[in-house]
Amino acid sequence: MMKHLTKNWVVKLVCLVLASIFWIYVSISQNMVTKLPGSIKIKAINISDSYAASFDQKTVEISVKAKSSVWQTLTADSFTASVDLAGLPSGTHELSVNVFTMLPDVQVVSKTPSRITVSIEPVVSKDFTISPKLVGETASGMVVGGVSFATNTVRVKGAKSAIESVVEVGATINLAGESGNFSKDATLGAYDSDGKVVSGLTFDLTKVLAEVTVVRGSNIKTVGIKPKITGALKSGYFISGITTSPEIVDISGVKDVISSTKYLETLVIDVSGVADNIDRETNIQLPNGVALQGGVSTKVSVSITVDFIQGNREVKVLSSSFMPKNLGSYSVESYSVPEVALTVKGQTDSVVAASAYGITFDFAGKTLRTGDFTFEVNQDNISLPQGVTLVSFLPKSVTVRLRNN
Repeated sequence: MMKHLTKNWVVKLVCLVLASIFWIYVSISQNMVTKLPGSIKIKAINISDSYAASFDQKTVEISVKAKSSVWQTLTADSFTASVDLAGLPSGTHELSVNVFTMLPDVQVVSKTPSRITVSIEPVVSKDFTISPKLVGETASGMVVGGVSFATNTVRVKGAKSAIESVVEVGATINLAGESGNFSKDATLGAYDSDGKVVSGLTFDLTKVLAEVTVVRGSNIKTVGIKPKITGALKSGYFISGITTSPEIVDISGVKDVISSTKYLETLVIDVSGVADNIDRETNIQLPNGVALQGGVSTKVSVSITVDFIQGNREVKVLSSSFMPKNLGSYSVESYSVPEVALTVKGQTDSVVAASAYGITFDFAGKTLRTGDFTFEVNQDNISLPQGVTLVSFLPKSVTVRLRNN
């Protein structure tokens, strides 16, 4: 057996090497379909400078068909993904995602997602006052006494909805244990009512020179936190309570400033059109010359309770909403009144929805005949929407005239 295996071993070795080379060649030249690692950022093309686009999905994942040798060179940067907005008006559109590559012998087999929702809206500009945004701490016992900027305003440009969400443009000043006055370039950023960065905006300057005064802190004081509210709730609703966590903080700083500080405000919280309770995390605004005691966070949780305004309202229940029951072979010929007027109150919008009310007239136990039957109107036969209370009603009785079918 061994002699058979070793016979012509040189020829057999050469054949094995050639077979291996051929297999490697076939493997390299064979196309394979695989999902590309990572994702590709989607861009908008052919959009006017006066409009901005936002996507419900910002990236796309793809599967690619290519030779094995080519796969080793592929990355997300080998492809571009876009949506074509040529000629589209402002509004919401569902568009196909297009993925391209300049590499030969590479084919995009599938895309996830293949279509996305794109919102197109006008680009607007607005001037904002720059406010200091302090990060870190000065030297022990020292506080920032004041901040002044080379310019006090900045023009911000972007999609209309994004600009409307901005409540503050802050210049971030990183403190690193300073014990005296200093100057530093501060980076500008736009923030919403939650203190989060609003992206997709451009500034007419990205940095501003800040002159920072550092003074010795003194006069530790405990003050409350006051949420800064703007906007009007949905019609018929009011704010019945506001709480913060924490409720109070300890501050120190310049003597005159500390003595005149009765509370600290939060960033603006917009309640426009709101009809539900609000729970939000935001930031405390620190005036110049005021600092929180060592290590205390500027973040605060705000809970706003929203209730419906309870007021008496009149609802007219038309005779078409009267509900006769157990009539047998008889039917209603007429009612003595065209409507019953109810005075109600409640905590829901259904207070004013007349179609949600009804009045029942039950003929069970009565000797049916052609003619008139008089029913008292009371809480037992008036149907009300959930959350609504009956205050009064007129008339107190209704006469129902029957006929025999």
